[in-house]
Amino acid sequence: SKCLDATMVLGNSHLFMNRNNKLAVIASHIQESRFLYPGKHWAALDLFGESGESNISGSKDGKYEVLTTINETIAEEIKDLLTNTEVRGQQTETLLAGSLAKALCYIHRVTKESKTSQEIKSRILVIKAAEDSALQYMNF
Repeated sequence: SKCLDATMVLGNSHLFMNRNNKLAVIASHIQESRFLYPGKHWAALDLFGESGESNISGSKDGKYEVLTTINETIAEEIKDLLTNTEVRGQQTETLLAGSLAKALCYIHRVTKESKTSQEIKSRILVIKAAEDSALQYMNF
């Protein structure tokens, strides 16, 4: 879809703006929150080595292979998520609070594992196409 393609372009642009930039994509669905990238089967690809030299070995058809791999992984994970989801009734509420908690935990882990003395400036972007559920939030 156009939204998914635009989101992948945004992620790819973010990765190439700075060699220290990292990317994680979390899907918030009606039954689960899941990391689409980096996936559970493999670690995040490092686009640049310790010396700052690019690890990208060239391109096919004008695309960098690493970015193509990331895009294909995200598309496969979304397809798997949609295929294995049982929809009951007209349930459209997603687990946004759980996804945000997962994102914050990931940011904390990456910050703790960082070998550089550089401060990590984290951001979370939420792109939502479903209704909000007040049941997921705490009332004070």
